[in-house]
Amino acid sequence: MRCMQMGQFSSAAFIKDLGRGKEGARSLSQEDTQNLWAAVLDGAVSDLELGAILIAWRVKGETPAELIGMLRAVDAHVAPMPATQRPVLVIPTYNGARNLPNLVPLLAGLAARAGLNVLVHGLQEDASMWGAERVTTFEVWQALGWPVALDDQSLAQTWAAGQPAFMPIDALCPSLDRLLSMRRVLGVRNSSHTLVKLLQPFPKDGLLLACYTHPEYAESLSQLFLLNGTRALLSRATEGEAVANVRKPGVIDRYDSGAFDRVWIPDETSKSFDLALPERAAGPTAEWVNTILEGGLPAPEAIKRQLAIARATLGGL
Repeated sequence: MRCMQMGQFSSAAFIKDLGRGKEGARSLSQEDTQNLWAAVLDGAVSDLELGAILIAWRVKGETPAELIGMLRAVDAHVAPMPATQRPVLVIPTYNGARNLPNLVPLLAGLAARAGLNVLVHGLQEDASMWGAERVTTFEVWQALGWPVALDDQSLAQTWAAGQPAFMPIDALCPSLDRLLSMRRVLGVRNSSHTLVKLLQPFPKDGLLLACYTHPEYAESLSQLFLLNGTRALLSRATEGEAVANVRKPGVIDRYDSGAFDRVWIPDETSKSFDLALPERAAGPTAEWVNTILEGGLPAPEAIKRQLAIARATLGGL
């Protein structure tokens, strides 16, 4: 284990391994990764070292063992969570919608109506900071007039009222939010953009909805969930979000306690290219979501199926 020199944290040895380029870099052990990320999250490394660490991992890519080490370090920095008597559906949301309406709030609202505690966590700011015009989940959330939880007390109150909860990442894990903001400085994403989508504050009582864009990332996440014993549903992302694609549903894989099964394989009859959807803007999307939640329109089959699988997975908790 390498971490301390003369009473100060030194990351030089780690950077030496990580910073050798895509082909020459050496991966760290889970323990070393956890120690390094604990220092990063504590603010114990210099800005120069932090930039080198983030760029080195950006070039090399994270192994499943490294991601587990990072997540273990993040766990110590997550805000206190309330005790819960009901299972929790955790939906990370960090991309927003560019072409289709953002239906993460619809999934959250339906899940809350079905009796689940729902925690949606993500950015509270405009996604244009990432260089793209997107409609974020938070914008639709605001248009719906739904509450935002900033601590464990307001989260518990939201759940007690039978509503889904949105918690900004700067309230859920300020240290991780600081690393997300490094994109403004470095110009590219870093490991924190992966970690926030894997952040699960209720590992014993909850289910994580996870997603991937590239097939190789699906394989990496699969190994991670199996090694870590994560309870998760994994599917192809809808514009970077973990909600089912209502027009072209994808495969859904389930992970629980180190086991894997493919619980849904779509066929041609699953596609609904003619499904009428609202305008992409937050206001029309919120109105459409409300209409469905009030029974004025049927929910899309793909989202009903995703929720049914989530409820079945959580049924034993």
